[in-house]
Amino acid sequence: MRCSIGALTYCARSREGEGAVPRDTPSAPLIEVFPSFQGEGPRAGEAMLFVRVAGCPLRCNYCDTSYSYHAGESFRLHDWHGDVTSELGNPVAAAELLEQVPAELVSGVGWLALTGGEPLLYGEFVRALFERARARGLSTLLESAALDAEALRTVLPMTDHAALDFKLPSALSGEDHRDAHVACIEAAVASDTETAVKIVLTAAVEDHEWREALRLLSGFRDVMTLVVQPVTPALRERRSAPPAAIVARAREAIAASFRVLVLPQTHKQVGVM
Repeated sequence: MRCSIGALTYCARSREGEGAVPRDTPSAPLIEVFPSFQGEGPRAGEAMLFVRVAGCPLRCNYCDTSYSYHAGESFRLHDWHGDVTSELGNPVAAAELLEQVPAELVSGVGWLALTGGEPLLYGEFVRALFERARARGLSTLLESAALDAEALRTVLPMTDHAALDFKLPSALSGEDHRDAHVACIEAAVASDTETAVKIVLTAAVEDHEWREALRLLSGFRDVMTLVVQPVTPALRERRSAPPAAIVARAREAIAASFRVLVLPQTHKQVGVM
């Protein structure tokens, strides 16, 4: 089995002594699995089991998970304190993953969250894992860069909350994926999935860029929450957005009748994974 999308090229293991993943089993390479509290958006503060997949076709200036760009031979399980408890081999089948997570890491958790990297690189895996999570009584949350509406439609029937990015070109050194974002948001809201759309505000965002984002999103304002997230400086983005600019952008969105949350990455403030 081979996956080659964007920056990711990964082959399933088939060495001597290690059986290859069956071709009909949805599987994906992971980076880590850990319990924590959601740090972004309307579900911030809720306890979740996070599954971070490997690989992302984008290179955001403010990326804080660049270690997820490439898959390794194994992925790590972390406990509530962030300590590594074990390592498991990549790729992992959706049918097997939850069976390998110790019960104490799931105790008290109400959600399974797929994050990345970019989970929609592995749509069938996400759908199969979400189906198993729901069977265990867990709600399901997808965090995505919102680049592939077709893959998203595969996942939405098993998704309780879609946290979708709307990345401004200034965040990607001029790359423009806004049409893809709009197509994904349209698919999510059409499925009646609880949808939050996140725009990260950096010091580089200009008035025309922000107003164009609001224009493109205006048709969804009654069926989504707009999350205005001041950037946490990381990677190539070393400046915070000025407070006056954050207030001005948020007030402009409110005046345009959006449901707005101004919310930083709360897990960074608390100091948890």
